Amino acid sequence: MKSEKEKSFDEAMKSAGRLLSRRQHTVSELGAKLAKREFPKTVINEVVSLLSERKFLDDANFAELYFNELTAKGLGLTRIRLAMRKRGVPPEISNEVLSRGFSADDEARRAAEALKKRHLFFDREKDLNKRKQKMFRYLASRGFSSAVIVKVVAGG
Repeated sequence: MKSEKEKSFDEAMKSAGRLLSRRQHTVSELGAKLAKREFPKTVINEVVSLLSERKFLDDANFAELYFNELTAKGLGLTRIRLAMRKRGVPPEISNEVLSRGFSADDEARRAAEALKKRHLFFDREKDLNKRKQKMFRYLASRGFSSAVIVKVVAGG
């Protein structure tokens, strides 16, 4: 016969397994979801520790994959950093991933690509100033820095 703590641990592991079978999670995300399901804090810590030890939970790997996913969507540095923070990626890990994956030229190139994808939308605007304002707002909403936006909009 299992003790109450063992039952709770088993249930928490099953719940974590179901969550991880759908998509990867960060350590803090999984901990929060298990806490929402009202598992004791000690059990949550044990489950997260065991899953991290066995590499089912890996914030660095998650950050790398999430970075690739968000850059494929055409998002800028600011928006990616915010999304990683929202998902619970520790700042030191997200800063490392972003510094490896981003250069100023790379961000400018991707901002220009984002504008090219929407060129028909921007080309409808006849007034050049209004067109540039729309481009600026669009790129800012995608998370590109002001410096990059000014550089790209002035060039295109």
